[in-house]
Amino acid sequence: MVPPIQQRLEQAVTIHQTGDLKNASRLYDEVLHDFPRHPEALHLKGVIAYQQNDFKNAEMLFLKAIAINPEATAYYYNLGEVRRARHHYIKAKQAYIECVKRQPDYHQAWSRLGLLHHRCGNLEEAYSSYRKALRQNPDDPATLNNFGLLLLALDKTEKALEAFTRALRINPQYGEACHNLAITFTQQGKHEPALACYRRTLSLAPDLPGVRRHYIRFLQTLCAWRELEESLPELARLTLFAQKYRQPLEESPFLNLSYNNDPEQNLRIAEIWCKKMVDEVKIELSDHA
Repeated sequence: MVPPIQQRLEQAVTIHQTGDLKNASRLYDEVLHDFPRHPEALHLKGVIAYQQNDFKNAEMLFLKAIAINPEATAYYYNLGEVRRARHHYIKAKQAYIECVKRQPDYHQAWSRLGLLHHRCGNLEEAYSSYRKALRQNPDDPATLNNFGLLLLALDKTEKALEAFTRALRINPQYGEACHNLAITFTQQGKHEPALACYRRTLSLAPDLPGVRRHYIRFLQTLCAWRELEESLPELARLTLFAQKYRQPLEESPFLNLSYNNDPEQNLRIAEIWCKKMVDEVKIELSDHA
């Protein structure tokens, strides 16, 4: 017979899986009211906090769950996820390492380690981590895509193309892999396949960060004035929308200067980008503090 506490937890998980976070959270709270040190209820409350972008509370809940059950690999993985979301990359890496120590075939954690090693400039460690992830799951599109970016950094362009192509073959709707194919073909001077990939990316993921900026720079390089004229109004609209709602800009100051003769707008774009770069430096410094 299933214990009542387990039944309540399973009920909460079922509701959680439907996306009803409010009622799932209420049921987890009921479990924790009777069993304050129930590690899985703490962990799942942390998952809800993470889903609601309450990263600080999520990290606290994951740490509480780990203190009670230090052998649960998923707890360390999710701790890594929330630390990564908080830009605490060194601490995130430590969490993923603890995860694979306990479960060496946890391919998602190896993939995240590859991502963080690459970000920190540790290319050999990144390569090793991605290889371990792909040995466990060779058909994970996200890992293949990120591995392709690493291969580009290692000047292994053809291998990178293979990784992006494989990721897109596994998931034909994967706009990011298609975008990376477009960028790589552009770097190789292969304009026809690059153009096809840009068009496909804009069809699959029109809001993908960077895609319109790269596409318009590509059209400028080709002197494709008609397509450029058709594309610029949408870029301008997205820029105004981002400015209004304080979201990341799609275009760079240099791109804005290349087509916009409004000096005040040029300066506004440059100011936003400068602030973005300062914020990124602050994140780097805080991560190493």
